[in-house]
Amino acid sequence: MLAHRLKLTAPLGEFMSSIKTRNGLVAAAFALVLALPAAPAGAQGPGSDLEEVTVTARKRTESLQNVPIAITAVSEADFRRQQFSDLKDMAYSIPNFNVYNNQTTTNSSAPYIRGLGQDDSTPVQEQGVATYVDDVYMARSQGALVDLLDFERIEVLRGPQGTLYGRNSSGGAIRFITRKPDLENLRFSADATFGNFDRQDFRLSLSTPVAVGSTAVKFDIVSRDRAGYMTRQRDQRDVQRMDRVAGRVAVRHKFSEDVMLDVVFDAAQDRSGMQAPTPIGPMAGGSLPGGYAPLTGDIYTTAADAPDINTFDGWGASATLTWDTSAGQFKSVSALRKFDNEFGSDLGGRTGNLDLYRNLDDRQFTQELQLASNSEGRVDWVVGAFFLDETFHNKDAFLFLHDYTQQSESVAGYGELTFAFTDALNLTVGGRYTQDKKTIDMNFTGLGGTFSVKNLKKSFSEFSPKVGIDWKLSSDVMLYGSVSNGYKAGAFQGFPQNLTDLTVEVLKPETVRAYEIGAKTGWAGGRVTLNGALFFSDYKDKQLNAFNPGTLGFVARSVDAEIQGAELELTARPNEALSIFASAGYIDAKITKSAFPTDPLVPRKGLKLAFVPELSAKVGFSYDIGVSSGGAIVLGANIAYQSKVYFAVTNEPFAVQKAHELVDAQIGYRSADKRWQTTLGVRNATDVAWAFTGALIDGGTLWMAEPRTYSINIRYSNN
Repeated sequence: MLAHRLKLTAPLGEFMSSIKTRNGLVAAAFALVLALPAAPAGAQGPGSDLEEVTVTARKRTESLQNVPIAITAVSEADFRRQQFSDLKDMAYSIPNFNVYNNQTTTNSSAPYIRGLGQDDSTPVQEQGVATYVDDVYMARSQGALVDLLDFERIEVLRGPQGTLYGRNSSGGAIRFITRKPDLENLRFSADATFGNFDRQDFRLSLSTPVAVGSTAVKFDIVSRDRAGYMTRQRDQRDVQRMDRVAGRVAVRHKFSEDVMLDVVFDAAQDRSGMQAPTPIGPMAGGSLPGGYAPLTGDIYTTAADAPDINTFDGWGASATLTWDTSAGQFKSVSALRKFDNEFGSDLGGRTGNLDLYRNLDDRQFTQELQLASNSEGRVDWVVGAFFLDETFHNKDAFLFLHDYTQQSESVAGYGELTFAFTDALNLTVGGRYTQDKKTIDMNFTGLGGTFSVKNLKKSFSEFSPKVGIDWKLSSDVMLYGSVSNGYKAGAFQGFPQNLTDLTVEVLKPETVRAYEIGAKTGWAGGRVTLNGALFFSDYKDKQLNAFNPGTLGFVARSVDAEIQGAELELTARPNEALSIFASAGYIDAKITKSAFPTDPLVPRKGLKLAFVPELSAKVGFSYDIGVSSGGAIVLGANIAYQSKVYFAVTNEPFAVQKAHELVDAQIGYRSADKRWQTTLGVRNATDVAWAFTGALIDGGTLWMAEPRTYSINIRYSNN
């Protein structure tokens, strides 16, 4: 049955062919590393084997290679090696994982995993990928583009995570795990980055014991400042700037060997200003898809005339209590988060067109309780409960005026159990029941009149089961398979134009049944890991957004879709000096049914999902050259490829980013004691002009990503 559902024979052949023909470097890297001579059994060169990576994706500490799900863990060292600054920089580096900037705000993320995400920042709709920071759920896309402070790793879980992560994880989950205060030692790190466009980034982290062995405090701060790379035509002012600062204070107290409390307070501020698109239109000799060209004459020039406003002020507080008992480890995670976000956006990029203005205030409280087994015996299990209470107030103006308040409550109970039939064969079963209730009050003013609604309620519920099996063929090879369900809560229309839109056109919950088989393998005496997966996902009532050129409004619709694909990840360390990494993902994501087959705004059967490239791949290396001082010159480079991406749900030929490659490189010096490192880096070295999103508004617009950037980074760490 599973093999039947995974209809991948032809697509997988196309996938491998695409790698060979479209990006020979990726195929060559896979072949090169797999051809490395294997070390004799039991003989590993000193320092040449890969460091074991541990994760907590299943609510317990495990080796990455022993977790029977598709997961990638990215460490802080990986971030530095690939010149990452935030979550969106990780796009391309993980199979079938992309993160897009939102069209309107600088700190809103739109992550997509295996073709699932959310392509609009309408507050009433939520992400299809759940984001967590130290087990605290981030309900909104605003503020979710986390500026990374001092962290241990980021875990990206691909595919529905309906059991352990539940609400709004129909596409997957992203987990940020920060570095905790050190109870024993003083730890300090600082780095500064300077680059073109007047870039100035500063990061500082200090952890110190207050009472050695029992209490410690940690301070983190990051500041990011950069001039804009877009020019506003009417006054030559730079836009698409960056002006952000974030800070964090964490306190850890150890009551006893069995009881630990972590208390965290964080705050962030953003004053980056407007995000401006480039207006495009049909033009003789146009070099953009569909024969289009920038109407301003330059791809990095905008005619936007909206107010240059984009402000964000947010804070959060959390308390995590961990208690090791005879029954298992008990954990309580309590968190309160709040933000205010105001912006003006010229969605058309043209002088005199309609602008979008929004003021959004949000407050959320979450509480999670869980109890996990102590991993003794043949049974591992975890049970838990989750509660969310969120209220937001939104005012927006875009031809129509909307003023509404929505209150959401979500309650869930979950459990997962793994039974070991033998030392090599395990069965995992789990399930989660979620109940969501949403209440909205709205006042609407438009050209056709006004309406007001009070206390409109909608409830949604879903049970999400999972069954999985994994088989350890040897210490280096594991095979696994699973069938799981995912769920995303239903929603009201974000831009209703009449009373019926709000009361009748309510979006149903988005559900998915996903099938996956995969392998995790080690080669060459511990010097190489190669992991792969095949998957098929059947989505019902997938939520999509579209712009209606006739009414100049936005509508949300539901469709059914099938998504299938393949993934490969490779990491190799042929010797102590050289590290190689490569990844590739293939997706075939198509609409199979529309609830509104005659609606021209909704894609019909056979069209591709927006924001989903068919193929993405990346390959790179890092190489250390020892010098006489005992230090090392560090070289690194990578090339990433992404195939064509549609930005419109109707697959318009001009709202497209064509296939492109991006090249990054760096060279640096690391001191003998590894405390100091200086790095010169370049991103988008070939200066490719590419768009991270686009829209059909006013005939077409593109939001351009950064051109070539270069920088120097100076870093110090005492550990």
